[in-house]
Formats: sequence, C-alpha cells, structure tokens
Amino acid sequence: MARKIVGAALILVVLCVSGEVGANLCSKKLDIIIAADVSGSMDDNQFTQLQTFLSTLVDNIKISKTSGARVIVLAFDDQINSLASSFSDKVTTSRSGIKTQINGLQFTAGSTVIDTVIEEAKDLLSSANRDTAQKVVVFVTDGVNFNGTDSLVLPAQELRDTFNARVIGLGIGEANSVNIPGLRILAGQNDRVLILTFEPSSGGKCCDDDDDDDDDDDDRKRRRRRDDDDDDDECDDRRRRRRRDEDDGGCSSGVSNELKNVIKLICYG
Repeated sequence: MARKIVGAALILVVLCVSGEVGANLCSKKLDIIIAADVSGSMDDNQFTQLQTFLSTLVDNIKISKTSGARVIVLAFDDQINSLASSFSDKVTTSRSGIKTQINGLQFTAGSTVIDTVIEEAKDLLSSANRDTAQKVVVFVTDGVNFNGTDSLVLPAQELRDTFNARVIGLGIGEANSVNIPGLRILAGQNDRVLILTFEPSSGGKCCDDDDDDDDDDDDRKRRRRRDDDDDDDECDDRRRRRRRDEDDGGCSSGVSNELKNVIKLICYG
C-alpha cells in the first residue's frame, strides 16, 4: 500500500535478527529504518546509484521475518512514499519484496524536509513490536534540511533517546555540498557519519546469506536436507576463501569496502 506524507525522505527499514556477522553479512537482531533523499538536491545519476547501492546492501543482509532482517523503504522530499505501512507487511520480509520497494522508488525532486521523516521513523519504530531488537535508523541524504539544521536537534535526540536508536548519516553528493554538521546532528556522534561515493561492487554476497522469507522456510528446509552434503561442501569452500580474503575480512571480493563499512555501522554501530 502506497502512502504519501508531507515531508520528504526515503526510509529503508531493515531488521536483522540473531546470529553472528560474517564480514559483510548482517545477521544481528536489529530493527533498521533507512531514510533516503529523493529531493531536487539529488540528480538522476545519484538516484540510480542509490537504488543500486541499496539493492546490493540488501543482497548482503540476511532477510527473514524471525531470524534475519525486515526492511521498509520510504522515499522522501516534501512527501514520504512507501509500499509498506508497517513492519508486518510481507514486502518487508523477503528479498524480492524489499527490492520491489527499492525499484519502486521515484525521483520526485521536491524540497528536502528531514523533520517529518524523523517523525515517521518514530511511528514505525513504535509499532515494530520487537523489544529485544536494536533499533537502527539510516538517513541517506545531503543533510541540507528545508527548515534548517537547528530544527533537527530535538527531534533527532528524541529519536535516539526514546527508542535507544542507533542513527547513521550517509551523505550523498560532493563533499563540499554535503551538510556534514546536519548529518552529525542526526547521528549524534561523528563516527556514524559517512559520505557515499558509490564505490562499485560486482554483486558479491556471503554464502550464509540466504533469502529467508519465513513463508518459504519449510520448503527450503526440506530442500536443504536433501542437498546438505553438496551445500556444506560449497559453503565450506567459500568460507575458506573468505578467510584468505583481505585483512578487512572481505566476504566476497565483489563487495566494495564502502558497502562493508555501511554494513558494519548498521550491525555494530
């Protein structure tokens, strides 16, 4: 179900659940909202790069209603648009559903209104119904708010304090055009702010990262039991290759260092 709300931003909500993290695989129990900017301060090329980046990000996060990530994607400028209205929507718990959300984003080129996106993030987190999950909100924007930077101070602090939310600011654009102080106000600390250059990835992902849509779990388990020997051999080989990878723990040489850093922020803070 699509929604429009005054205030602009794109929010991607990712929920990671349980387990240990491979170098580029998020498998912790997290409720994540990522808000991405589709305002006029972006351009067509940046918007396309953003969609590709988010799609690759999802490829490297375990997706599951119970044992992995749930993801909501909201697009914002002076309106908010989403194909999901809550974490309970099916499009949030399968990789195909999340990619449908990402591919459905529209470059609407309005004004950048971050204040309203913060309020929307609060509403989504308040109904997440996973008390033991770490809440994460990722803003993908140039940080230049229509209502000014100062208007973000109290709402951002309330978002972090009320929900114990880990807030991450990902800047888009040339370094001299990104409002880094604004991103730092959102995140609450400097080491949770990065400027994206959209460093190319070749689409690699971790062996453990299956598309765990819970509606299909039983079928997958039956198939896995039949293929255990082959699967175990393949995963063992890939894990050995991973251990031989670079010192930064590359799960696959196809995953960029930039993407690895974003996943580490999402999973570890």
